[in-house]
Amino acid sequence: MSLFREWGRTPKVAELKQVLRKVGILQFCTQTRFWYPSAMRAKPKVLYIEDDPVNMALVRKLLKREGVQLLEASNGWAGIAMAQMHMPDLVLMDMNMPDMDGYEATRRIKTIPELKHIPVVALTANAMEGDRDRSIKAGCLGHITKPINIDTFGTQVLAFMGRSAVDSGQGTDRAAGRTVASDVF
Repeated sequence: MSLFREWGRTPKVAELKQVLRKVGILQFCTQTRFWYPSAMRAKPKVLYIEDDPVNMALVRKLLKREGVQLLEASNGWAGIAMAQMHMPDLVLMDMNMPDMDGYEATRRIKTIPELKHIPVVALTANAMEGDRDRSIKAGCLGHITKPINIDTFGTQVLAFMGRSAVDSGQGTDRAAGRTVASDVF
């Protein structure tokens, strides 16, 4: 239940919300559209394994809006080590990386007993027929294609963690008039 739901939308309440948010006591949940004390909502941890700093920055910005704690690794080896250290709620995996690609990194994560329950989602430019199946065969729970839809990406990620009932379909839809990541950069 929102702390401010019954108080209405007075200027003083709006001012109080701003102050409490700035000092980290209050947080807005985009899923429920309510304000909560920060301590009431545990931040989900997502590990993003990506070698492109531009893609990393975009995902960081989008997931921050959803209240997600983002862990970052720039290659498969570092990603596996970070997954073991931090036990994230979800791994977003770029499939095209040097040294160890995302398919191999996913397979290795899924062979480690304490990590095999963690969902891995391919976040990749591989959008050809059969790429989704290849990701699933490697151990991924799902497949989001780049460029991502910046309006729905956060909801998709939360859905993969079971934090929402929203369908986690493809990440692009210019034909429907929605903004996609390639339109931002």
